[in-house]
Amino acid sequence: MPKGVYKRKPLSQEHRRNIGEGNKGRISPMKGKKHSDETKLKIKESVLRFGYKPTEEFKKRLSQIMTGRKHSEKTKKKLSVINTGKKHSPESRRKMGMRGAKNPAWRGGRVSLVESIRKSIDYSLWREAIFRRDNWTCVWCYQRGCKIQADHINPFANILKENNIQTLKQALSCKELWNIDNGRTLCKECHSKTATHGWRTYNQLRKFYKNENISRNQL
Repeated sequence: MPKGVYKRKPLSQEHRRNIGEGNKGRISPMKGKKHSDETKLKIKESVLRFGYKPTEEFKKRLSQIMTGRKHSEKTKKKLSVINTGKKHSPESRRKMGMRGAKNPAWRGGRVSLVESIRKSIDYSLWREAIFRRDNWTCVWCYQRGCKIQADHINPFANILKENNIQTLKQALSCKELWNIDNGRTLCKECHSKTATHGWRTYNQLRKFYKNENISRNQL
């Protein structure tokens, strides 16, 4: 048979089970060996060429196998070296910030609206834009290098009430909430002096969202 990559018909589930049963107890010829960089490249090209996608059954089995496993310290160090200096694009960060039942940390809808907004990727990007514009400097006392916080000039609580925001979707589509001109960089001390810091905002939001389980830590 001529050399090359041959596209074959996919194996049926029954055929795969038979192969699996037949291979039980056998030692893999690749045990203790590693693919060369050239072989890895060929495998990658083959996968990309034919658009291989793992089945849902395979994903489920893999998830069950990996549940509870932890990386070794050696693996953690390798991952740290590989990822050092890498930055995800805003689009990638939005995808990574999945919310709802798809997220592995989903807790059945017990997270408050305020907490969901604060933890959204849009909120993180808004904060970063404010800090970058103000050169990571408090606009009141001009300190730099201290703990800084992004503050809404028209208070966060007011925007939620004025726009009657009841869901995360409404919050993400509210332009006023993400308007950079309505933000400023303050150090922790200066931020505590604002009219809507801490308990002041907490009390406003508790009145507006009567059924929300809001804690001060979420503000």
